[in-house]
Amino acid sequence: MIDTYNNLPSYLKKYCAIQSYERYTAQDQAVWRFALRQLESFLSEHAVPVYQHGLKKTGISVDEIPRLEVMNEALADFGWGAIAVEGFIPPITFLEFQSRRILPIAVDLRRFDHISYTPAPDIIHEAAGHAPIIADPGYAEYLIKYAELAQRAIFSDYDIRLYEAIRYLSDIKEMPGIEQATIDAAEARLAAVMKEKVEVSEASKVSRLYWWTAEYGLMGSVDAPKLYGAGLLSSVMESKTCLSANTKKLPLSLEAVETAYDITEPQPQLFVAKDYRNLHDTLAEVEAEMSYRVGGSKGLLRARQSAMVNTCQLDSGIQISGQLDGYCADGETIRCLQFSGSCQFSYNDRQLVAQGVVRHPAGCIVPLGRFNAVPTKDPWLLTNDDLFRLGIRVGHRASLQLDNGLSIDGVVLSWYRQDGRLLYITWGNFELRRGLEVFLSSQRDEFDMPVGSKVVSVFGGPAAREEFGPYAIGEISTKPSVAREFSARDNKLYSLYGGIRELRQQGTTVDARSLTAKAEAILSDFPEQWLLALELLELATDATTPPFKKLQALVRDSAPNEEAWMIEKGLELYQRVG
Repeated sequence: MIDTYNNLPSYLKKYCAIQSYERYTAQDQAVWRFALRQLESFLSEHAVPVYQHGLKKTGISVDEIPRLEVMNEALADFGWGAIAVEGFIPPITFLEFQSRRILPIAVDLRRFDHISYTPAPDIIHEAAGHAPIIADPGYAEYLIKYAELAQRAIFSDYDIRLYEAIRYLSDIKEMPGIEQATIDAAEARLAAVMKEKVEVSEASKVSRLYWWTAEYGLMGSVDAPKLYGAGLLSSVMESKTCLSANTKKLPLSLEAVETAYDITEPQPQLFVAKDYRNLHDTLAEVEAEMSYRVGGSKGLLRARQSAMVNTCQLDSGIQISGQLDGYCADGETIRCLQFSGSCQFSYNDRQLVAQGVVRHPAGCIVPLGRFNAVPTKDPWLLTNDDLFRLGIRVGHRASLQLDNGLSIDGVVLSWYRQDGRLLYITWGNFELRRGLEVFLSSQRDEFDMPVGSKVVSVFGGPAAREEFGPYAIGEISTKPSVAREFSARDNKLYSLYGGIRELRQQGTTVDARSLTAKAEAILSDFPEQWLLALELLELATDATTPPFKKLQALVRDSAPNEEAWMIEKGLELYQRVG
């Protein structure tokens, strides 16, 4: 048994759930079976070739909702795993799971009345949509590289508000008994957030690439594309309608990151990748413009505008994580960084000893520049002998002049190296100033001064996430488990579904009187349950008798207009089996 859960860090474990398989009703099983049979039939021709192979190789059966422990074992053959979650989880969390080759699978299942499409994550979308394509190594590698890149993207507080509005709306739409007024209010809330005039964050642009590829991507030629995006592979309705002439097809390019999307509406256009290489090339183009690659003033501006916890990495390799409030600059030359709130010093994404939020609970200042006394040498390359020649000795008072005009005077308490690099110097009874302007001073506190002359990378979130502790994105709420309470009518309905399922699984000739009795029960008590009627029609050896002819009429007459073609196709599939 592959123990995916216990290999996770604690901050990811809190998003995990348990798949209580017994909570799935017989109707749930019928919903799964109907959707998967429809999808398998249509996608055998219209999905990328790996889809059919991937369904079988990832532990997914058409006839029953998958057990995640089975999927976890099956995915291990590809170097992946599966973990249960409930509803939406924060995007950054989803990406971290994915970067660890773990597929988070929402264990909820869409309701019967949302059988063709649901805005909320569910096991049809996650398992039948995402998992099968992972069987293709080229695509799996794209997902991992995307996740690693996207985790470095800089989020904004707007991204959080948008996420929360989407999460709330999708959650209540899947909850039984919710009044329409509540749904209308949630839709209005989302619409209001989406209309806000804000600078599009780096994370938003990167998320658009995921949406137009991993969620709603097409592959091949623009004129005859195949489906590979999970949103298309898991939606009976959209898997068909996306191929119509009404949906515009565009070649995949950087235009995708400039194209917004609305999860509440059908997509007016889709992007077509030529092949998996096209995915990787587009990702590389996006990466080249990201702050963690360009650093400097461009990255710092994005971090300051985000008002979130981000990380600035200096040329020495030291990483300072916190909320960047501001920075001093002369053109492209950065003189000083100012962080607020909890801060952390790290190296190679690992927190330095005793350099976490306990040490830095209320922000920090980071002066940047070379030392005037050795202007031709990067300060982080200075040896101990170099420091001694500069008068920097533990327990002694010293002064340092930086080429950016800043100077520090104080008692040297210690310095720290890693991999031969000088990462920070600790001062006591110090004063940091520029000319007559005092930036920071204290006779009692200590000042850990990171060493570096420029900012080479800026990326979202803390460098060492587990040690940093809770921060805004990590604390976004997730959907609580919804315990369903069943009425006597519900129990009778599920008993009928269950009885029909048992008859089918027996694989023997079914007594005609028993089938007729069930048909009459459906006609009298559950005329709106076209799926129940379909399940029974599959078993009918003679569908020409009055009860079964009425059932066929019921199926056609009770179908919502927008789903009529889907139900007609379902009737055809079930009759083919029968």
